[in-house]
Amino acid sequence: MKENKDRYYLLHKTTAMLKSQMMEKGTMMIQYQPLGHLPNFFRVAFSNPVITTSDIDFMLQEICSLATQIEP
Repeated sequence: MKENKDRYYLLHKTTAMLKSQMMEKGTMMIQYQPLGHLPNFFRVAFSNPVITTSDIDFMLQEICSLATQIEP
């Protein structure tokens, strides 16, 4: 997708939609925010010393899985 206002808007909106789906499903709570002129993005800070790579793999897979369910 070319960089333009539509791309920015879709990326900005998609992050909020994904978070909403995660919350409704009860799988994760991940923060998101824009950065300067960039659209919303997920912001994850790990502070639990027992987190494993499997936990991170689940998080990424869940984001991908929910994103494929969003209608364009």
